[in-house]
Parts: sequence; structure tokens; C-alpha cells
Amino acid sequence: MGERTETEIGEIGVVIVTWNGKKHLERMLPSIFAQKLHAPMTVVIIDNGSRDGTVAWLSSSYPMVHAVALTENRGFAGPNNIGFSYLLKNPDIKYIACINNDTVLPEDFFLRLISFAEKMGENAGRVGALQTKIVSFDDPTVVDSVGITIDPGMSAINEGQGEKDQGQFEAAKEIFGATASAVIYTREALDAVFLNHGAYFDADFFAYQEDVDLAFRLRLLGFSAWYVPGPPVLHVHSATGRSYSPFKSYHIHRNTLYMIVKNMPGFLLITGLASFIAKYGALIGSLRKERGPSYELSKKTGLPGMAGIVLKAWAVFLLHLPALLSKRRRIQKLRTCETHQVKKWFAEFRADRSKIIYGASDRPADKKI
Repeated sequence: MGERTETEIGEIGVVIVTWNGKKHLERMLPSIFAQKLHAPMTVVIIDNGSRDGTVAWLSSSYPMVHAVALTENRGFAGPNNIGFSYLLKNPDIKYIACINNDTVLPEDFFLRLISFAEKMGENAGRVGALQTKIVSFDDPTVVDSVGITIDPGMSAINEGQGEKDQGQFEAAKEIFGATASAVIYTREALDAVFLNHGAYFDADFFAYQEDVDLAFRLRLLGFSAWYVPGPPVLHVHSATGRSYSPFKSYHIHRNTLYMIVKNMPGFLLITGLASFIAKYGALIGSLRKERGPSYELSKKTGLPGMAGIVLKAWAVFLLHLPALLSKRRRIQKLRTCETHQVKKWFAEFRADRSKIIYGASDRPADKKI
């Protein structure tokens, strides 16, 4: 695979959001600047009010980076939008990467993914997003993601998460959407979704599921997402937002409801809400079997704490329902996909329900119950 020239691919933009993540950036930024693809690159780092000296360190160690210092933690979605808006003012930027601060990129990351997109042309519709294999930083034999999978209740999980890498992901393929830990979006896709939604990521999400929401909206506009095999990205999973935390659980719960109302066309809105509610029964079952994310959360919060998370998520969801319905009208008016096409996505890119309920590596099939 030959390298693309600067004139063929234009410039590249990179957005990194960080919060007290200097120790991660010290490991991650060298992998950004060691990329094989010799094209002009603009790196924007949005700092969420860190108190670990991140901004001062960037100024002295990486003066070529455009750092934006926020005074408070605004989550993941909104700060990324700031970076996207800044980069897209440059008409020469054709690709924008959204990269977590707790990753390390292989040196051919941009070359491999962008070369794949350039060769795709119009063969599979408009390419909107690309990702490669993402693996655990602590154990690179364990897969973190090869793309997003989704179920009819809009619950999502990364394909391959928790699996041993045994060469099962060595072929390029279309995926539902790309994981925002390390993704490259095309300018065409981001421009289109902004016109449709008035934003890139939905800032109301704050954190979690915003990449699933964006993936869905890109698909509604006719864009595809692709997995490209090769050397993986290393990722410290949930380095900023702790696994099984009440904060994370609340935002995932609430944001899933947001996605259903905004994005599900036609009758799928009703079936999506029904599927979401029906999942409570399975989650209660996982508590009884002492398996899965809900059980791990219950050990931290107790059952009253879990009930409080659910009630708060529904209360905030209902409070924001008028705004969500306004977004829905805009999204549904401009979508290019018919309802029957959307329904097929839930079959073609369907999430493993057992993984959602019991966790990526803690399923009944793997352990005696």
C-alpha cells in the first residue's frame, strides 16, 4: 500500500480531550507525531480544567499543539465539538481524528485508515468513519473494540470487547459505527451531520454513548463506517471514567433514552422504548445470578443506589423530552434512510445481548451459574 501525498489527502486534524491526563498524554503524544503519513497535521487538545499542570506542560513540551484551556470539566462531547469547529475552519482539512488521551497509536494509523478510505471511493456509499483494532494497553492480546454493535433498544457494546485476539479480526469490514477512542471521521460526514443536527457530538450527552449517537445519525444520512485491520491501538479502558461507577451508569442509561427518542424512525421509536424497558427484567436476573455490570455496580451502590440511578435517568430524560422531540423532528426530516433499512441494521450489526447483560468477559456461557 503506497503512501498518499499531501495534495491527495489534504491536511489532517486531530482532537484530543483531556482531564487530569498529563501522564497519559506523555505516553500518547509521541505516537501522534511519529506517524508515517507525512501530511500537514493540526493537533488540538481541549483541557477540561485539569489540575495536574497539563496546559503548562503542553506549552513547554509541545508548543506546536493548539491547546484550549477550559475552566471546568465539560465532559467529552462538547469539548470535542470545540475542536471539530476549530479544525473545520481550515478548508484544506479532509480528515479529522478523535483520539482518547489514554491511547497509543501504531505508526501507520493515519496512513492505513486514510489510504483505505481513499481507495474505497464510491464503492460503499460515502465513507463517514474509520477505525482499526483497539486492544487493552495492559494486555494487548485482549480486544477492546473493532467497532460498535447495537441492539433494538439502542444499547451498544464494542464488538470483540474482552475477547482474546486469535486472528479473528483480520479482514476489513463495514461496521455500524466507529468507537471514539480512536476514530477518523471524514470532513464530508462531519459537515453533513452538523447541518442536520446543529452539532457534531450531542453536547447534552456530556459523556458516554455520544459516539453511538453520532454513528446512528451518520448512518441516517447515508454514511458508512469501516473497520480496517492491522497493528492495533493500545487503550487504557475507562482510564478517566471508572468502570461500574454510578456516574458512568447514569449517563449511559440516560443517554440511551436520548438516542431512542432522537434517532429511531417511525414505529421503531415505540419498539425501541419497549425493548429498553424489557431489558430491566434481564438485568434483575443478572443481579440474582451475581454476574455482570449491574451486579458489580450493586456492590458499590446497593440496590437503593441502583434504583436511584434509574429514577434520576428517567426524570432527567422526561424533563428534556421537549428538547429531544425538537431534535428528533430535525433529524427525521433530513434522514435519507427508510425505516425498513434502519431495522436491518439491528440484524446486521446486532449486539450480543448476553454481553450487554453479563459483561464482555463474565457471561453465563463462560462460567457456571
